[in-house]
Amino acid sequence: MTTVIDLEGVLLGSDLPVQAYARHATEHLDPAAATAVIDGMRDFLEGKGTGLAGALGVDLTGVEDGTEAVTLLARAAGVPDPALAGAHIAAQRDLLASLFVLDPSPALAALPAGEPVWVVSELPPADAAQVVGALDDTGRTERIVTFGELTAAPPAGTWTMVAHCWEGELDRAAALGARTAHLDRFGTGTGSPTWRARTLPDLLAAMAGGAS
Repeated sequence: MTTVIDLEGVLLGSDLPVQAYARHATEHLDPAAATAVIDGMRDFLEGKGTGLAGALGVDLTGVEDGTEAVTLLARAAGVPDPALAGAHIAAQRDLLASLFVLDPSPALAALPAGEPVWVVSELPPADAAQVVGALDDTGRTERIVTFGELTAAPPAGTWTMVAHCWEGELDRAAALGARTAHLDRFGTGTGSPTWRARTLPDLLAAMAGGAS
């Protein structure tokens, strides 16, 4: 059985890219607006932003991803989409420059030995390989693919998708016949995955036990 793991939302296990994205997205805002975005991001990441987020009044209910939360907050503060795209690129560069601070992911070592692992990432291929190299001290990663590549040619046989977003990720994997493991950090309860937990250790334990 092949396990397919989302790089940015699961394997990385760090808010550093989200924080870097917010920093770059707000660098041209006035101090009050920038602070409102940063405070809204912090509240969301700490589990306090399930309703209206701070001074910007952005409803983050159901948002599954820190990057999406920052995008919504920054847009409400007046940041145009081209600037957000540039902030994404700058945050990716920051991630590559800080790989030395990342710890290996516990997810790879916890999966059943001998079973192939694929990693899904929307980073440029060379960048994704660098990040995976820093996180995978087991050497188990067989392939690194984009989500488009995964949906065009999923693993043969039984496979499981592990991701932090139901909408746009796990729902599409389920439609392809995958078992789905939802790392529902923010407790959205979205969708109908095979397994769901708010922490990675709990999710891995559920997968290992076969419980849903």
